[in-house]
Amino acid sequence: MHKMLFGQKELAELLGISKQALNYRIKSGSDVYGNDVPDPAYVVAATKLWTYEQLEDKINNSSPWSDWYKCKDRFKSMVQPVDISAAINKARSLVKEGRS
Repeated sequence: MHKMLFGQKELAELLGISKQALNYRIKSGSDVYGNDVPDPAYVVAATKLWTYEQLEDKINNSSPWSDWYKCKDRFKSMVQPVDISAAINKARSLVKEGRS
């Protein structure tokens, strides 16, 4: 079980950037400060999801000049347990209902 899943909204909030800036980083790849975004661990109904562990690794291995490094404290405070199977099943049921 993952500690937490992050969607694009949560990831943008974590990094302190807008969703538009996050989308740009996802599309453009790496920069000199290591502000690239790792590939999502899951994609459910076109929704990109990153795991806590995946982002923790990115933060711990980032340059001190990157936004990833700067969000360390905020990241640690966001931990909430989540059952990934339940989250994926919930997303699938919302898509079936047309509420995606």
